[in-house]
Amino acid sequence: MGKKKNESGSWMDALHGLTRIIEAEYGAGGKLPPVPEMARKLHVAENTYCKALRSICRHGLAHASQGRAGTIILPEKNRRLKIGLLSQEESPILPSLPLSFLLPEILKKGYLLQMLCNTSPDQLREQLLILNIRALFAVNPPPAFYPVLAECHQRGFPVVIVEYYNYGIIEQANKFHLPYFHTDPNSLAASVFAFAEKVHANRLLQVDLKPTILTTAFAQTAAASGQVFDENHFCPFSRIENGLAARIKKQKIDIIYAKCNEVHAESICRQTAGLPEQLRPLLLFSKEVKSYFQMNPEGCHGCCIAGYFDFDSPTYQLAVQKLLDAISGKHAVSMEQNHEFTILPTREIRSRITSWGIQPPHKPQPSRKG
Repeated sequence: MGKKKNESGSWMDALHGLTRIIEAEYGAGGKLPPVPEMARKLHVAENTYCKALRSICRHGLAHASQGRAGTIILPEKNRRLKIGLLSQEESPILPSLPLSFLLPEILKKGYLLQMLCNTSPDQLREQLLILNIRALFAVNPPPAFYPVLAECHQRGFPVVIVEYYNYGIIEQANKFHLPYFHTDPNSLAASVFAFAEKVHANRLLQVDLKPTILTTAFAQTAAASGQVFDENHFCPFSRIENGLAARIKKQKIDIIYAKCNEVHAESICRQTAGLPEQLRPLLLFSKEVKSYFQMNPEGCHGCCIAGYFDFDSPTYQLAVQKLLDAISGKHAVSMEQNHEFTILPTREIRSRITSWGIQPPHKPQPSRKG
């Protein structure tokens, strides 16, 4: 009877087994046994083993040569423990704020950081096996990755997911019981409205990719204080160039909250700077945008930036610590600990207003009632 065609999972099993054998039995310079012997040891067909072996070599764990040399294991430095950073951001700029908390901590532990960009869910499975990645720090992964991440999480593989730009996919992550770290939207909304009151602004506009749970939190916070925040107080990124200025004029917006990248921030500045001075709203941007405008001051010329917020630093600190604790065996990021939130008390989160660096207004404080 002929051999059955191997399923795609068979070579993944071979790949997993091969990496574990190399780790346990072979040091740098060691030579793997011939193909038939290794295939029998892994209980797979020879062509399946060869496929796994090619992947091992392609990712720098071993080197295969023609002739008697066979397959030689490469130096130990190729097998140091790695933490994978999964980032699928459309912008080529890395998620600098999450990375700024992750990188120093893993370097202190002697780990390596393995960037996993522009990969697919199927490729992620292969990379986790081959590259000796022992934990995963995922920044806003697309929902297509959730089944793979959930599978890793359920098997005890340390995974944390952090929110970077918006809250748009948190609800979907929760359906897969994934540990998603983000700032509590109600505390954030309360802080933004407290800041608006501090600078005498009373008509808030949120600019984001799409309405999220933060949008709902803004509406609830506004209603609790007798203010209005509805669909007219939200502008998607797609409408910045053709709609933001009109929305500001019509709704008499005097403060804009935008957690966005530098491209969208510059578009917002350009649109508001084109308005008459008395109609230009105050702008709240994230910490990352501040560093961009410091290097490119022409990008915010003529607009009125009131401050730069940093709600996310405690979230990233917590996520990194949870991940490192799981690696060291202190505890797992277990199913009982999913849906993690950084919920800062209103008093603590409001105190961050003092670090936002409020600039002297470029216009008289508007009352705009009526």
